[in-house]
Amino acid sequence: MKISIYKRPRKDKKKLGVYLQYAPEIPHPKKEGKTLRFQALDEWIYKKPSTPFEKEHNLVTLDRCQKIKNKIENEFLKEEIYNPFELERLKIKENGNINFIDLMREHSDSKPNPSSIYIFNATVLLLIDFNGSDVLKLKDVNIKYIERFRRYLLNANSLRNHDSKLSNTTASHYLHTFKSTLKYAFDIGLIKESLYRKVTPITIKKSLPVYLDEDEMQLLIKNKCDNDLLYRVTFFMILTGLRISDVLKLKWGDLIKESGYYFIRIRIKKNDEPVEQPITNQALKLMGKRLDDDTLVFDELKERQLRKELVQWCNAVGINKRITWHKLRHTFAIHMLKNTGNIFLLQKLLHQRDIKSTMVYAHILDKDKRNAMDNYNIAGL
Repeated sequence: MKISIYKRPRKDKKKLGVYLQYAPEIPHPKKEGKTLRFQALDEWIYKKPSTPFEKEHNLVTLDRCQKIKNKIENEFLKEEIYNPFELERLKIKENGNINFIDLMREHSDSKPNPSSIYIFNATVLLLIDFNGSDVLKLKDVNIKYIERFRRYLLNANSLRNHDSKLSNTTASHYLHTFKSTLKYAFDIGLIKESLYRKVTPITIKKSLPVYLDEDEMQLLIKNKCDNDLLYRVTFFMILTGLRISDVLKLKWGDLIKESGYYFIRIRIKKNDEPVEQPITNQALKLMGKRLDDDTLVFDELKERQLRKELVQWCNAVGINKRITWHKLRHTFAIHMLKNTGNIFLLQKLLHQRDIKSTMVYAHILDKDKRNAMDNYNIAGL
């Protein structure tokens, strides 16, 4: 196999196109059954360079073409002088230098769900922090490394709240994301060992949801905070069950009235699905005076600052639980389930795809089971 640089006149006659010439011809990479003798490099040089600029251009261009030629020659040379086993070892060595963190980013691009993309991005940030660099060669990812990263996740601080540790559930999700990229690398042939099967998962510890009970909600109502926006957002979330991510982008145009009833029509951020959420008159009142459709309902909402003020407000009135925005969603779920006793209705109101996610609130129904059995009698027995 001989490869040489070939120059061919272009239409303007003052320039030459640069090609690679193969002898003998090689199979065409795009046209099955065809062969290729000349390969255009999308490069050109001046036919008769006269100025320093033109001469420099020719030197740089020909140097670039020479490097392309050398690279292709090396590939053909490998096939000619190495046996299949040696070629396989060379491929493994080349794959070992691939950046695993770049591979994670590539894998996340295939995820259409915004929630999945967020988890991938968060996992990448924590992995970079653990690794001490944004370069992690695939050959350095072994069981010992993965176990160290697993232990790191169990003790890492939350990305959203640096004062608290990652929850057990969140750490489990991040490790699973790491493992899914290992599986992706295995599936596309970058690694030969199914490392992802050997990773010990982080067991999710079951715990009851933290929420505000009736007495605690009354404490907040009777001891209203100075920040009216915080007060309205807090009880709006308790009354609707919406996530803070959806409240942040809620616009007046999302509020719809049909047949005398109000509901919110939005595309929820977590999974980009369109939903309709009925709202009560109390929730409607908390939204305030209606403005233009493109105006945010809670226009001055600064999530991070209000999150801190929410904790301070709860502490000030004697609520010792650490109440966060998500705990307000729990509060909605618990009280709605108490009122309806219908776990499937609650699933719809929370817009959860899997009933397993809703079942974390099912312990509330235990009291109903006790009451049902206490009142179950057979007349005349």
